[in-house]
Amino acid sequence: MSGKYIVDTAEKYIGEKGLFFCNKYGLSYCAEWCCIFVWYIFKDADASKLFFNGEKVCNCGIIEDWLRRHCKEIKKISDVEEGDIVIYSWDGIRRDHIGIVKGHKGSNVISIEGNTGSGDPKQSKVMERTRPKKFVFAIYRPNYKISNKDVKKDDKDDKDYTAMIKKFIAGKYKDPEKALGKDYKIVEKESNRIIKLTKQAINGKFGNGEQRKKLLGSDYKLVQWNINRMKEKEKK
Repeated sequence: MSGKYIVDTAEKYIGEKGLFFCNKYGLSYCAEWCCIFVWYIFKDADASKLFFNGEKVCNCGIIEDWLRRHCKEIKKISDVEEGDIVIYSWDGIRRDHIGIVKGHKGSNVISIEGNTGSGDPKQSKVMERTRPKKFVFAIYRPNYKISNKDVKKDDKDDKDYTAMIKKFIAGKYKDPEKALGKDYKIVEKESNRIIKLTKQAINGKFGNGEQRKKLLGSDYKLVQWNINRMKEKEKK
C-alpha cells in the first residue's frame, strides 16, 4: 500500500456528492462529510487499518488526535507526499476540515477533499483544492507499511496514553517526570489543556449535555471525567 494508491483511489470520486459517502457510512441523510470521505477512501482502498484503525470516524478533531499519536507529523509543506493527511483550520484554533494530500505548489497544499465547493453538505462535492499554508493546522503521514500486530499495539498505546493523562491530573504520580520518561512533556501539556478546558466547562463556556459534547468534541470524555472526579473529591 502506498500514498499514491490512496490519492488514485480518491481521484476516482472527484465530482461525487456527499450522500453517496454518507450512505456508505450508514447515514440516511447528508451531514458534514469531509472526514467521512477520507474514511471511505481508505476503506475502498483496503487500507482501513491505516485510518483510525478501521473504525468509523466523522470528526476532524477526533481523527487529528489519533493521527498525532500514531503517525509521523510533517512539519514542512515542502516535505509533503501523496497520501499524507492534512487537517485545516479556518481560524487557527478549531480543526475544521480534512483532505488527502496530492502535492504542493510553493507554500500551498494541493489536496483531494470531500464536502467542499458549497456551504450546503447536500450540494458540496469531492474536489481537488489548493489551499494556502495559513489554513494548514497539521499534516500527518499514515503508516503505509504497517502490520496487524503494530495496529493492535497502537490500540494499547492509545488506552495507556489516556490513562497517563488521568493519573497525571489526579496526582497519582509521585515523580511524574521519572515515571513518564519520554512521554512526560506531552502528557503534561495535554493534562494542562484538559484542566483549562475543565475550568471553562465549569464556568459554563460549553453549556451542558449534548451542547457540551458537540463543542468539546474529542476532548469531552476527559473533561467530563475530570469534572466528575472533582465533584467526588468535594464530597469527601
